[in-house]
Amino acid sequence: MSDLHCCYTDEDRPSCLGRRMAGLPMCQRHMLRTFRDALVEGVLPADVFADLIRQTDTLLGLGRIQRRNIDDEVMRDHLQRSEAMKREQVAAREERSVVYYVQLTRDRIKIGFTTDLTKRLASYRAHADDLLAVEVGGRVKEAERHQQFASLRIGRSEDFNAGPALLEHVARLAGQES
Repeated sequence: MSDLHCCYTDEDRPSCLGRRMAGLPMCQRHMLRTFRDALVEGVLPADVFADLIRQTDTLLGLGRIQRRNIDDEVMRDHLQRSEAMKREQVAAREERSVVYYVQLTRDRIKIGFTTDLTKRLASYRAHADDLLAVEVGGRVKEAERHQQFASLRIGRSEDFNAGPALLEHVARLAGQES
């Protein structure tokens, strides 16, 4: 059985040319990757995990793979997964976010974004009447609006003077909500 190739396949490699470990359908590298993936996904049973830790040195000593190579591959995979997860989280947050316009005072409007508008309004102690308008969007849309109304910005805050351009924009958004 050890003369057979590993059964592991993935998108960028149709097959692994590594030799199967005795009694397993995969090579050592893919066996370790499988355990790691199971651990990351939380589906590796605790007793198997404990046994794996006890036998790690033995497992790393098998075959021709050195610990450094495995560590490098694990780190690359981890970084790729982390970056992909962050992109997915940002995209999901952007889909759930809204840009809001809240009247803080008679001539001061806050432009911000949130995924929980009720909670955000409560943090300003604002009433529903103070909410002038809402539009779909997150951090990117908020930055666009801050740039659009930069001439009305009050200092470095997210507060803006209630100038005609901003009031017209808010009125257009409020009209679309009806």
